[in-house]
Amino acid sequence: MSLGNRVPVLFKIFGLTVHETIFEDILGHLTDQSAWTEGLAMQVYTLAQLAFTSFSTKKLIVYHIFETGQLINGEKYAAKALSSVARALKLGGHRDFF
Repeated sequence: MSLGNRVPVLFKIFGLTVHETIFEDILGHLTDQSAWTEGLAMQVYTLAQLAFTSFSTKKLIVYHIFETGQLINGEKYAAKALSSVARALKLGGHRDFF
């Protein structure tokens, strides 16, 4: 099991009132180096896993996935993560977020 799969467990342990605080802490520890392609892939994967778990921060998480997609090399990873989140939300695809 990868780290990206384990992080959402934090949302299951703690109540909804602290989900945004936990999310901000996790986001602060994810990479912001656009040249590190593997780090960007891990970032959007982790964010997508969090989106499956936390309904209270889903909009914020989707925003950060879109933001990562604006970086060089981040587009394909962000699109895949958004497609996964869209499927979980029973949307037609990542374009249906709008």
